[in-house]
Amino acid sequence: MKYKGVSEFEILGEVRGFKFGMGAMMRLCQLEGTNFKGVQEKLSQGDVPVMIHLLYSAAVEYCKLYKKENEPTLAEVANWADELGDRLQEVLSAAFEQAPDPNQKALQTEGQ
Repeated sequence: MKYKGVSEFEILGEVRGFKFGMGAMMRLCQLEGTNFKGVQEKLSQGDVPVMIHLLYSAAVEYCKLYKKENEPTLAEVANWADELGDRLQEVLSAAFEQAPDPNQKALQTEGQ
């Protein structure tokens, strides 16, 4: 089963994954010593260490979700980002993707 917020790629012959969501954002805020708004500001300024921390946080959450034994290091995740090249933007955009409201249809018909 593939959860929402999961991106998987083959990197150097192995499937690597990132799980974006509340867990990854909590971990990122802890690494950066700030809140979500502070992290957003840093990312909007193109702060590379924050971007690597974001990917690292999502990679660790992926490992925890799928009960992988070996969590990656920051250096490994930075190297994965290099290997992803043009696909990196796809991974990063998944971090801030809004999930559709599952009850949108119910909200539209409720008042009728």
